[in-house]
Amino acid sequence: MKSKIILITGNLGYVGVELVKFLKQKNKKLFIIGYDVGFYSKNFFQKIDNKKHVDYQIKSDVRDQKFENLKKFKIDTVIHLAAVSNDPMGSFFIRPTREINTIYSKKLIDWSKNHGVKKFIFASSCSVYGFSNKNCSEESRTNPLTEYAKSKLKIEKYLKKKFSSKFKAIILRFSTACGASSMLRLDLVLNDFVASAIASKKIKILSDGKALRPLIDVLDMAKAFYWADKYNLKNFLCINVGNEKMNYRIVDLAYLVKKFLPNSKILINSKNIDNRSYRVNFSKFKSLFSGYKNMKGAKYSIAKLIYMLKKRNFKNKDFRSSNFMRLISLKNQIAKKKLNNNLKVLHD
Repeated sequence: MKSKIILITGNLGYVGVELVKFLKQKNKKLFIIGYDVGFYSKNFFQKIDNKKHVDYQIKSDVRDQKFENLKKFKIDTVIHLAAVSNDPMGSFFIRPTREINTIYSKKLIDWSKNHGVKKFIFASSCSVYGFSNKNCSEESRTNPLTEYAKSKLKIEKYLKKKFSSKFKAIILRFSTACGASSMLRLDLVLNDFVASAIASKKIKILSDGKALRPLIDVLDMAKAFYWADKYNLKNFLCINVGNEKMNYRIVDLAYLVKKFLPNSKILINSKNIDNRSYRVNFSKFKSLFSGYKNMKGAKYSIAKLIYMLKKRNFKNKDFRSSNFMRLISLKNQIAKKKLNNNLKVLHD
C-alpha cells in the first residue's frame, strides 16, 4: 500500500532525476508521478532506470496541461520543478519562459487547489534578489533582473494569494545549483569551471569575477524538498535554501577549483561586469532544517564532479557548444526539427 502520492513536474531534469531517486531511498512506499516532456532525454551523462523511481510517468509538454491523466490519483503533494531553467535560456526563449514558468505554473496551482492537493512546493530562486549589497533575507527587497528571475517572483506572489489552510504552500528560494547528476548540466558556474579545468586546463570566468553568488549541491536540494514535504506547515512559508558557507565570489570559486586541479589556468574577463550579485542569509532555513550542519560544501561538489567526469574520460574542450548546455541542446533540437508540433513554439 503506497503511503503518499507526490506529483513532480520536471522529474527528468538535472535536479529531478536525483530528487526522485532520493525520495524513493527515503520512503519506498511513496507513489511518485512524473510530468516531463523529456527535452533532454538523450543527454543523460549516466543511464538511469526511471521506472525504478517513478511509478507513473506523463511524458508531455507542461503547456499541454494533461490534467485528465491525473484525475484517477488523489495527489497529496505537488513539487513544481518544471521551468525554462536559467538566464541564457530565458533571454533567448522569452515567450516560452513566460508561458511555461508563469502561465502554466498558475494553471497548475489552480488545478492543484481545486483537486484537493494538500501541499504545493515551488522551486523558486535566490536570483529574485538580483543585485544587492546587503545580506538578503526573505524580507529583503527583491530585484529580479532576468526573465527567469521575474517569472519566479510572479509565481511566488500568485502562490501567496492562493494558499489556504487546506492548500498549504512552501516556496523554496534555492541558491545556484551545482554538483553531480545523472542528467548533468555544465551551464552552471561551478560545473562549468570543473569541466573546463579537466578538459582544457583552463577556468574561464566570463566576467570580472567579483559577483557574489550562493551555491547548493543538487543532493542538498533533494534533501530540502524532502524536508519541505515532511514539514508541519501552518499555511505558507517562503524560505531561502542554502548555507552561509556557500556564499562565494565567482573568482574565489574558480581558485577553489584550481586547488583540486592545480594545472589549470584561470582566465578572467575583467571588462565584463556581472550585475547579478547577492549574498543570501539562510538563518530561517538553519533554524528549521535539522540537516543544515550536514549540508555539502563546495569541496564535496567539486570532488564528486571531478570523479564523475574523469570516470567517463571527459575530454570535450568544446563542451560549451555541446548538449550539456541546455540552451545549446534546445537550439540543436530546433535546428534538426526533432521537436514535436507543440514544442516548435520554443522558436520565438
